[in-house]
Amino acid sequence: MNSSTTLQVVSQPETPAQWMERVLSATCKLTRLRPFQLELALEIDKKNHVFCVVATGMGKTVVLMAGAMAASARSEKGIALLIVPTKALVEQQAEVASRRGLRVLAINQDTVRDARLAGREPFKELVEGDDVRMGVMTPKMLCEAEMTALLKKDAFVNLVRWVSIDEAQLARQAGVFQAGYKSLVYLHIRLPKSTVYTLASATAPPAEAVLIAKSLGLQPGNYKHARYSVDRPNLKYIPRFFQHPTTTGHFLDISFVVPIDMKSAPDIIPTIMFAETILRGDQLMTYLDGLMPADIPGREHIIKTYTSLSTPKYRAQLKEDFESGKTR
Repeated sequence: MNSSTTLQVVSQPETPAQWMERVLSATCKLTRLRPFQLELALEIDKKNHVFCVVATGMGKTVVLMAGAMAASARSEKGIALLIVPTKALVEQQAEVASRRGLRVLAINQDTVRDARLAGREPFKELVEGDDVRMGVMTPKMLCEAEMTALLKKDAFVNLVRWVSIDEAQLARQAGVFQAGYKSLVYLHIRLPKSTVYTLASATAPPAEAVLIAKSLGLQPGNYKHARYSVDRPNLKYIPRFFQHPTTTGHFLDISFVVPIDMKSAPDIIPTIMFAETILRGDQLMTYLDGLMPADIPGREHIIKTYTSLSTPKYRAQLKEDFESGKTR
């Protein structure tokens, strides 16, 4: 019998799921992926289209960026297009993608103008490179002349490997975003058949899901429809119907937001109001501001507007002030 024994340890190769879990959790700085994130990331990595319906705040952005992040980890090349409804979301999602290691271009009229003033050409930067890069834009920007021209060039379209569309329900929801979202169906004509589409929504009703997918170019049986709970036990919906006219610039039905006996900023519960137009938002701010006592400390910071015309510096400061409680 030998006086010594040699023990051989054979390491097992990672499974695709183990690799994806390791790469995406590290990239996104998560302890672990949620089960639905891992499931759908694997589907996208297999070049399958996905329509994900999951509650706000559950991490659908990981799914929208999964294909690009996985390919970047393999040092592959390609272009990802992420479509969101507003300019503010363009900048927010671009920041998230950048933190996750992607070369990202936030493409809107402001960023394009600023880049050109600095001697850069963002559309050229999106086309060129041996890496994975992501262009984040609104449907409206996708229809502008520069993007329309790119979508006619093989050098660009052949590199577009992923199209991710957030707030997909807007394609079927009457309003200012619908026309832009419905125009996205034409991407299926212009881009290669190999392009992988990921749709995401937190509010798509079950009865509408198939119609939403169809309006964005995905046919039944040609994509994975993944619906998860959209319930948020910490949220409560209380419909309130206006009882008074608002055409005069007075909004009596929301005057309760500013307490009659207000003594300081914290007396106002942190509140977000959405308005259809910038003008209406200004009217809301003016009305609510007029309900506050004139001697409230920091009065000029308590009620503010946030619009697509605000500068990035203003929006960043407002976000900071709202989170700190300075703005209510």
